[in-house]
Amino acid sequence: VAARKIQFQVNSAILTKASYEVLDQVARLMMENTDFRLSIEGHTSSDGKYEANMTLSAQRADAVRKYLIAHGVRPESRVTSVGLGSNKPLNQGRTAAERAKNRRVELIVSNQ
Repeated sequence: VAARKIQFQVNSAILTKASYEVLDQVARLMMENTDFRLSIEGHTSSDGKYEANMTLSAQRADAVRKYLIAHGVRPESRVTSVGLGSNKPLNQGRTAAERAKNRRVELIVSNQ
């Protein structure tokens, strides 16, 4: 649910202010549960060039990682990020609405 609220400026890895509240909640959760590890996956739709989508998805996942670290999540090794581009779509991306759902960041929490 939290990941659905993470938003970026269009064609950018710059987080919107609307994302800060949920990311602050994630940071608090990580700081309160020091045995949690977090993997951040960046995803894009299949619009555009594959290489550009891979780069953008990695940059977005890393922007989330950097935000959490800047807001107190330690050690940094507990938080990893990876860009997957359009390799793991939620749907076939035939409509604008489907493509929008494929543009996302997923947060995967695990215990150490």
